[in-house]
Amino acid sequence: MAAVEKHGVQPEGRLEAVLVAVLLGGYWVLQLVFAFVLEVQPTRTWDFGLVFSAAQQYAQSGVLPGDYFSQFHNNAPMYLVLVAFFKVLGALGVQDVMPAALVCNTLCVNGALLLLYRVLRRLYGAKSALFGLAGAFLFLPFLLYGPIVYTDTVTLPFPIGALALWLSARERPAGAGRMLRCAGAGLLAAAGAWLKITVAIALIAVVLDALLYAGGRRGWKMAGCMVLSFAALYGALSFAALHSPWPCLRPGKGDPLAALGDDGAFRRRRVQRRGL
Repeated sequence: MAAVEKHGVQPEGRLEAVLVAVLLGGYWVLQLVFAFVLEVQPTRTWDFGLVFSAAQQYAQSGVLPGDYFSQFHNNAPMYLVLVAFFKVLGALGVQDVMPAALVCNTLCVNGALLLLYRVLRRLYGAKSALFGLAGAFLFLPFLLYGPIVYTDTVTLPFPIGALALWLSARERPAGAGRMLRCAGAGLLAAAGAWLKITVAIALIAVVLDALLYAGGRRGWKMAGCMVLSFAALYGALSFAALHSPWPCLRPGKGDPLAALGDDGAFRRRRVQRRGL
């Protein structure tokens, strides 16, 4: 990296690929070390533990969860994803699901970092993108959040992937390629928002950029394509979750804030009384 800065050259081709691979490889090694050293038990005293253990219990023994997901329906999609993942592991003969979950969790973080590098490269060039990727070492959550297999990490690739597809779409000439990329951006944002609704902020950002950057009929067509694709997938996924054959996954009528105490803390006794 120092040589790149000293000579003021743009790393291209094989050198660039090697530098990116070394950085991401270094990230992954550290993430795996911290993930296994700091591994936590998925106890039913916090959201990560509740979702993880409930998914594992159903995948391995067919026991449905209590009504936690009817009160906190926003975590039902993550539960369904984990159930599918654990079912696949079970079919492969894997019973101890935590190691595989930690590996996949760190891969989600690294996938997001790779996409971030691609976005920075498209916007600012290879040299700036490499320094940006190296600078990610300064953000400790990228290194230390591996033990928590939850929506915060699993959804990381979705908003950045949507942004990457949008940046690719806006540079292409009119045609099917551009619109397919716009649709892909909307679909990625929708899948991420289904797991964690704040991912929808990425859709708002790219739609505004389409209207301001492209402008006119071109901007409206691209923005409309992204919004429609987002609405189609998000609506379909939400409909499927809301009409799940498992009543325990359907949203209840109670106030989601009912489990919070006066100080904002989670009232564990109430949750235990509700059979969670």
